Amino acid sequence: MSMKKRVLALLLAGTFVMQTSAALAVELDSGVIEDEIVLTDDLDDNSGLVPDETAPKTADTTVEDDVQSITVRDVPTSGTCGTNLTWTFEKDGADGTLTISGTGAMQDYPISSSRPWASLSNSITKVVVEDGVTAIGNDAFSELYQLKTATLGEKVTRIGNSAFSECTGLESINIPDGVTALEDNTFFNCYNLRELVLPESVQRLGGESLANIVRLTLTVRNPNCVFNDPDMYGRTICGHAGSTAQTYAKKNDITFEAIHIWDNGTVETAPTCTEKGVKTYTCKYGDCGETKTEKIEI
Repeated sequence: MSMKKRVLALLLAGTFVMQTSAALAVELDSGVIEDEIVLTDDLDDNSGLVPDETAPKTADTTVEDDVQSITVRDVPTSGTCGTNLTWTFEKDGADGTLTISGTGAMQDYPISSSRPWASLSNSITKVVVEDGVTAIGNDAFSELYQLKTATLGEKVTRIGNSAFSECTGLESINIPDGVTALEDNTFFNCYNLRELVLPESVQRLGGESLANIVRLTLTVRNPNCVFNDPDMYGRTICGHAGSTAQTYAKKNDITFEAIHIWDNGTVETAPTCTEKGVKTYTCKYGDCGETKTEKIEI
């Protein structure tokens, strides 16, 4: 056959295939061909098709296999939080304790999510700051909604801005003698806190440092403490007579109760074999002059 005839034959064959495919498509679309088309992975022994034994084998993949193959990274439970400070987290049943150890000041955190224990926030029920720590950083323990108690070491002198802000479950905390201020928003929204005692070292209460604590009784031992709008309205303040605490309470219609520094007492009536005696104590703070008595026995 000449080259021209071969080319012509190929062209005719291609045209036939295209026409046949088009007709088949029309028939499929019109529903003329009604035979069910079944897709299967199995090869019929009579199909004449021979599987390629040299092809690489692949394992079946299921949704369960995919889920099991996901690797979950372990959540860290220790690390650093200052130049010479470390943190550890321990779980005991439903309780989780975050402990800060070492010496020196904690670093400040711009937001709560930047803290190294952020992923454990919902598991922390107790915070322990050991004695070597001198300062608690900004936002160090804010938004720990499950936190109930916090124990601060005796060397802490600074509690940073918003350090315990939004700790809505916090019920008790001690303020060491040496802390100089409650900075802005320190205990903002800690509405389960019932009692807070500020030692004489505390010189200032920052803005909204005690906001939204609805049943708080605050004791202020520094008679000259500065109140920079701590937003403590409708609560109870205990302080010295004539102190800035009393002035603030009166100005903002807050219940005020005087605290006293009692002397060693004076025996007014000596006890006898049949009668108890009487001892009188006088407040030695300023010009308070308040007295109290108690019964004494032989």
